Amino acid sequence: MHLRALSLNTEGVGFEPTVHFHVHTLSKRAPSATQTPFLKMEVATMLVEGEIYLQEFFCVDALTSWHWINLFSLVYSLLCHFTKIRCMIILFKWIAALCLSILLTNCEQAKQAPKEQIIVSIPSYERLLQEAVGNRFDVICVVPEGFNAHFFEVRPKDLDKIRNPVAWFGIHEGFEEKLLETLKARFSQLKYFDLNDAIPQNEWIQERRCRHHHDGHDHHHHHHHHHDHDHNLVDNHMWMSPRLMNQQMNFIQQQLALHFQAKLEGFSKVEDQLIRLDESHQKLLAPYRGQAILASHGSFAYFCREYGIQQLTIELEGKQPMPQDLEKLIDKLQREKIICVFAQVQFDQQGANVIAKKISKPLYTIDPYTKDYFAMQQDLAEKMTTAHDSN
Repeated sequence: MHLRALSLNTEGVGFEPTVHFHVHTLSKRAPSATQTPFLKMEVATMLVEGEIYLQEFFCVDALTSWHWINLFSLVYSLLCHFTKIRCMIILFKWIAALCLSILLTNCEQAKQAPKEQIIVSIPSYERLLQEAVGNRFDVICVVPEGFNAHFFEVRPKDLDKIRNPVAWFGIHEGFEEKLLETLKARFSQLKYFDLNDAIPQNEWIQERRCRHHHDGHDHHHHHHHHHDHDHNLVDNHMWMSPRLMNQQMNFIQQQLALHFQAKLEGFSKVEDQLIRLDESHQKLLAPYRGQAILASHGSFAYFCREYGIQQLTIELEGKQPMPQDLEKLIDKLQREKIICVFAQVQFDQQGANVIAKKISKPLYTIDPYTKDYFAMQQDLAEKMTTAHDSN
């Protein structure tokens, strides 16, 4: 037997849907004499009400007393007219609907309130800081790994991952000022901290690339700032010194505790790792004090100063040397105690290849901006040791 319910007025819900359902009797046996047409229609109507209520249940934002009254009313009616098995099936559907509704509500709330984020400018800080802050914050990096941070231009897709930033620990790279204005307009709670300020100014190194003059004098070293400093002239590769990186991590820990009441135990572990790394470098590189490395770009000044090694650079005013300058540079370098030549993956390596062959020194490629800070540091020290032993 089939019954068709053409419509149902769900007064109190706020809409009047037209519903078409086929309602089957629970048995194919002939109806008994006691089953009146009125009872059959009542059973059919209740089935339709149950199905409509289940559909509505998925869409409500919150349960009200009206929902609960109707829910228990239908349960009571079904208990009176249906077998226990049929009741259990319908009850199971309602319970499943309730659980699904709660789950969807929780998911929606999670989407509305993403975890607080900390921004770092370059990958060198990303993994190390994430280890320090644990699950309290998400650490995201602006410059993708392998890109040149000095000439980086932010793309729209680089901003997709920035959803709830509360702090930015930058290193005064060129792209930061403009991007900070953009982010502050969207996220008023964002605070910017310059990691260069974590280092005493008497430890800053002025960014002064190789200058080779035709009078034969060349200045291919970095020297110290001691007075009022312009951030734009400061070599910001401070993370290359494990000791200075440790000071920057301590600075971050202090700012997070001060501004966000975040007491994070992970910083102690990172501090221990950096101290052990520095001690290892001190022992490993002690025999090479007073010698030099040649770099395609001046990223190693803080590392070299820490361990008594001189950094020489190939760049002339940030550019590869011209042929007439190259010959003079090679002549000068042949008189230096150079351990090896380092080419950086973010920069042109042609000049480094030519010079390395001319002065008969091994050439290595390294990425100071990699996420794996400890692996990069160990690789740098080991390459210097290997190159020295092979000379």
